[in-house]
Amino acid sequence: MAIYNRLEVPVYWMELQAFTGLPEALFFHPYDSFEAVEKAGTVLGPLYEMHPELLRMQAGIDDALASQRNILAVRLDSPGIDTINLAQARFLRMLVVGAGPGQQPPALPNAIVYRVNSGMPGPAFLIFQALTAFADIPPISLTSGTILEDSIYAIEPEMSHVSRAFAEQDRSFWMKPPGQ
Repeated sequence: MAIYNRLEVPVYWMELQAFTGLPEALFFHPYDSFEAVEKAGTVLGPLYEMHPELLRMQAGIDDALASQRNILAVRLDSPGIDTINLAQARFLRMLVVGAGPGQQPPALPNAIVYRVNSGMPGPAFLIFQALTAFADIPPISLTSGTILEDSIYAIEPEMSHVSRAFAEQDRSFWMKPPGQ
């Protein structure tokens, strides 16, 4: 993360550590489109050529992982999505909801909903609720679908690489010196 920040690499992620469930890390890449995912790949290729230590570090991380899963999903417009500010979040609740063919996503307040395109059995939706405090975890009541997974993740700013504009929204959280 520190090298990506220093080099101002325009590929961003939020690193999350499981607060509930099995110990795991989740890297949340909030791209706007599949084209943006492709663009990230075109940025990283030349970067790795110019800075081979980044490629070695990434290979070491990949080797150290017990398992890895990549999921591609498309964000859906959902009620209240414009009021969600991920820069203010400290935790993310992730629900994996299984659905029947053609089923619409469940409606939850203050949620960012993604329809899974690839990477897990489907049809399914990923629903993220941004929480500013652990005490903010709401009860869940779905009108459709089946909850396959319900996990709470703590956001780790020192392991995340976010844009400067995103970090400026809460400097004390996103830009704190290492070790604090």
